Amino acid sequence: MNYPIKIPPFAYNLLHSLLQRGVVEHDGNRLDFSEVQNISIQHGVMTFHPPAKVSIAVGPIKIKTTMSSLTVGADGVEVEIDYSPINIKVIPQ
Repeated sequence: MNYPIKIPPFAYNLLHSLLQRGVVEHDGNRLDFSEVQNISIQHGVMTFHPPAKVSIAVGPIKIKTTMSSLTVGADGVEVEIDYSPINIKVIPQ
């Protein structure tokens, strides 16, 4: 038995792109998981090996680097950008 789960088109398109191409893009920001070979999840931390590629625009600052892990917390998901003083926190609207 199949049971459909309806999500907003924006979320569906991100999920579809991630699963089909290994890439998520939105508003000029890009996460590229295509080269990630191993993902481990332990104690609220998702670790990528090798790291995922990241292109992020934060105001006038454009960052191209890698992301080794995501950490979930009570107030959001912390995107830990490698070699950068800037980390991103994803929170619900």
